[in-house]
Amino acid sequence: MQFTANNTTDQIGIHYFGLRITRDLGHICRLNTGPDVGIDATIELVDSQRAATGAYVAVQIKTTRAEDNKDEFIRYFDEQHREYWIDHRVPVVFAVVNPDQEKIWLKHVASHTIERAEKSWKISFSAADEIKQNGQNLLMKLAKPDEADGVMRRLSAVKSTLQNINVIPLSLDDIGNNLDVLEDMRSELAIITQIVDTDPHRYGHIVRKELNSLKVRRARLDSEHSYQRNVEINGM
Repeated sequence: MQFTANNTTDQIGIHYFGLRITRDLGHICRLNTGPDVGIDATIELVDSQRAATGAYVAVQIKTTRAEDNKDEFIRYFDEQHREYWIDHRVPVVFAVVNPDQEKIWLKHVASHTIERAEKSWKISFSAADEIKQNGQNLLMKLAKPDEADGVMRRLSAVKSTLQNINVIPLSLDDIGNNLDVLEDMRSELAIITQIVDTDPHRYGHIVRKELNSLKVRRARLDSEHSYQRNVEINGM
């Protein structure tokens, strides 16, 4: 079994990618050393306080040579890879690595970044996708799921509801109505927590922090309303 020139190129590119992600961007890069079907590495995002967020990005790495020195180019892939990357449980980034030029291009694989080709799919890269230009912004954006994500939509709805709940002064009817809403929010937050707990790679510490903050706010509002109801009923 030969270790071909292509094998050498691929190995150099994968390890160079891991070096740049950790050295230049400060994130944790775990290379896939076993069999893979389209994911070569996983990045765990680290926040500005150097805390690992528990949020992950999956990466497909393609290595190119020094003679491929264009800043604008296209990479093609088949339908199976499109389905696998689009439906992946965590965001997928397509990385093109040129270690000879010390360049890496990154692009999120999403419905709005890929195009149909004649017999396959394609993703286009430009100078704006180079890791020095947009790498950190892209990865940190992906550390928190898109607002269109189901959990993020539900969190946003809970946040809006809690922001619209007044505390004092309120009538007894208003207090009762708000307590009913707060109980509904307790149930909703419990459901969201269950979803987040079953998919920790997608919903890391950033999402958990927001979820816990909403739980604290709901509990505080519930306590304040319960106290006010007791005052109104008992005159205490």
